[in-house]
Amino acid sequence: MFPALNINGVFFLFAVTCTGCGVFVYFFCPETKGMLLEDIEALFVSGKKPHSSPKYVEADTPITRSTANAAPASKPTSHKASMATTPSRSARGAKRSDPGGKLVKATFPAEFECSSGDLLWGQVNTIIEGFNNATVDTPSGPKERLTGGTIMQNNFSYRVAAKQGTWKVREVQVGDYAIVHVCHHESMDATRIVQRVANVGISNAQQHGDKRIVYVNRYDWSWHHRPGAQLVQEVLAESHEGEEEDDDDTVGSLVGARFLLVDKDGYDTFLATLRRRPGALQQNNYTLVAADSSTAYGIHVSDRDTEYELGWMVFGDGEERDTLLAFVYDGAYCVLGEDDDAPLTMEGGEIPRLPHE
Repeated sequence: MFPALNINGVFFLFAVTCTGCGVFVYFFCPETKGMLLEDIEALFVSGKKPHSSPKYVEADTPITRSTANAAPASKPTSHKASMATTPSRSARGAKRSDPGGKLVKATFPAEFECSSGDLLWGQVNTIIEGFNNATVDTPSGPKERLTGGTIMQNNFSYRVAAKQGTWKVREVQVGDYAIVHVCHHESMDATRIVQRVANVGISNAQQHGDKRIVYVNRYDWSWHHRPGAQLVQEVLAESHEGEEEDDDDTVGSLVGARFLLVDKDGYDTFLATLRRRPGALQQNNYTLVAADSSTAYGIHVSDRDTEYELGWMVFGDGEERDTLLAFVYDGAYCVLGEDDDAPLTMEGGEIPRLPHE
């Protein structure tokens, strides 16, 4: 019925078939543009609607509110690190029947309780990732250093053993242009923490002298970390079966321009709160409180002028050497006034700087 094909005919038929498939995907599935082939295949096999691919920004471009859906300046070169792994249904936590909680506008100094002995940290995507991680962060630094590309990027566990009890959250005014937040166990001296962190500053290779402090680089979390908004969308969508998906801009905004420190025992309540109203977590400062409680289980801080985001984890000594005692968050990329030795003021009192290392 069909004439015999020589080798040239076979190659021609193969080329036409591939071109036809490419045209079909491009015109009928434009949302797959920029995705890896295996990701596209997985989406069609599962029957899920692909999410819009985020745009990329240059490595040296400051991230501001206008780039709320931006992806990393450079993709991780580790394929394992770049793939979004979705937690299993049993590990995702909060079900639709969970009561959720309250977002209470924070006044400083604020406080919350760490009852579990573990804190989850970062943005919403890393909070989810941290809850599902079996490992914790330690003074030894990042669990994985990604190589190649034009930026230095690391992966953390985003979960850390922390001292149980009451944690305080304070604001530090840097000159007249920025605010830094200091979260610490109540037994710690906040002034001393600020002095030590200011002396470390940016330390991409973790080569600073104070080995009880671990530096979190701007590319280690926030908009640059993967999995990002897709992970948040997948976890939140579990309670939205049959309903319209959450707006991509709303979900995308949850992975940057904010910092969360959440007791692991409060994860289910936090997730239930987001599932009921993802847009409620605006760029503002909140204590996270369960619906039937007046005690906070975490803190959310944000600044509308957020650029690159930096962090410093402060661990203890001796028996507490692997225990987090404080976390300093700099969402203004001011590095606590490292460039100009700007005055540091906390609750009306100036913090003297230590001699530089």
